[in-house]
Amino acid sequence: MENVVAILWKNYLQLFAKTSCKKHFEEIAKYDDIAINLDDILGNIKQQLDLRGKISSLAKQEQQIRKNKKESIKEQILTELINMGLFASLSYAKLEEIVEESVNGLENNCTELNIKQIAIKKAIEEDERISLEKKTRKLEKDRNKNTKLENQDLRNLFHQSRKRKMSIYEILKEYNYIKDPKEEFLEKKVN
Repeated sequence: MENVVAILWKNYLQLFAKTSCKKHFEEIAKYDDIAINLDDILGNIKQQLDLRGKISSLAKQEQQIRKNKKESIKEQILTELINMGLFASLSYAKLEEIVEESVNGLENNCTELNIKQIAIKKAIEEDERISLEKKTRKLEKDRNKNTKLENQDLRNLFHQSRKRKMSIYEILKEYNYIKDPKEEFLEKKVN
């Protein structure tokens, strides 16, 4: 209806502009029986714009309410996870990230309990992964330390001297167990 009225009104204005320039008032007289009530049309358009504005503002309010609800749920779950004290390997930032993923990864119709269960499950998995990594690093460090100590064990040094056909004295000097007497003598002489 609006489009039809708008087209008629446009045509009427174009015709009026064309005829007024040419001073053809008889043409305008032909369309006098068409009555367009501009106040009603503008009132309807204004009402529709007002309704669209109200719908838009309600949609924004609804979106803000959902966002606030999600933030509230995140804070509650994060507080509960921290208060549990089960996740010693996880930092606050990592727990916050896990809760964020849990809340954002689900639909809006999930309950807080479901989200909490998923967050706890992810936190446990992450805590186990980090603990395992720490243990692995510690074992590897201990192995490297033991290997280094074993390589510098006097018995191993003796075997190395036999394999390399060097005197034990040279091997001990190479691993800095003993100093070179010439260097030591020269140092004392210079001082």
